[in-house]
Amino acid sequence: MKKVDGADPLVPTAAALEHLRLLSHSWGVGYKSVADAASVSRTGLAKVIAGTKQFLRRSTLERILAVDLGAVAGGALISAGPTWHLLNGLLGRGYSKGQLAKWLGRATPALQIRKDRVTARTAAEVVRMCALLEAGKLRRD
Repeated sequence: MKKVDGADPLVPTAAALEHLRLLSHSWGVGYKSVADAASVSRTGLAKVIAGTKQFLRRSTLERILAVDLGAVAGGALISAGPTWHLLNGLLGRGYSKGQLAKWLGRATPALQIRKDRVTARTAAEVVRMCALLEAGKLRRD
């Protein structure tokens, strides 16, 4: 760790870069969405990704690491792959698309979710629904 005067030392960017890659590869969340959610500079994160920025303030790193799917703007478009992985698992276990749509609060009994991109809000709703199912808090009609 590189020390500087004050209580907010500089730390290597490796943890931030790993977290950015995880969010990008697992959920399709881009660095701009992470920057906005963490209240950090988009340019600074671009430099971390490019490898031209080697150190961040510890407080900046902590804000970046705090960003998860729930912290991304609800309207941000992310990859639908992980969401459909969860939905296909439920469909494979015998849940109907109509039932899943109802649990997701949809007005019609149709699971109308795009295959390529979904909003972060939709992805979070599906994750929450799966957690409620696993906890036994949702029942089939």
